[in-house]
Amino acid sequence: MDRKIHLEPGPADARVTQHLRDLYSAPADPAYWDGLETSIMSRIAHYGEALPRVPASWWSVLERWTMPGLAAAGLLFALAGLAWSRDQAAELGTTYDAFADAVDSEMLPGAVNVVTSSRDGTARREAVFRYVLSH
Repeated sequence: MDRKIHLEPGPADARVTQHLRDLYSAPADPAYWDGLETSIMSRIAHYGEALPRVPASWWSVLERWTMPGLAAAGLLFALAGLAWSRDQAAELGTTYDAFADAVDSEMLPGAVNVVTSSRDGTARREAVFRYVLSH
């Protein structure tokens, strides 16, 4: 349902429009602009440094964030380094534990059993037999 409402302006609308134009129109007297400029400049001279300064460029607003930003970045780098070093230490400890633990002879492959078996013939033959059967 596309209903378009067209309202025709009536005499009351014309009066309101004219009143708003009169209310918001620029003053016709040129002395008004000179007086406005004078009052603005006198206020600037009176307050001087007390008026807030407008930044010279858009990025100068970020100037006050420089020190907190650098401190936060340093803290993040320190925490990342701490986490990385703990991860490395844990990995190093796990690797060391894997090599330092005694290895059970049952877990060794058959070829290692042959090499590490005793010199008597029966144990050697048994180790060879286990090796052959494991493949």
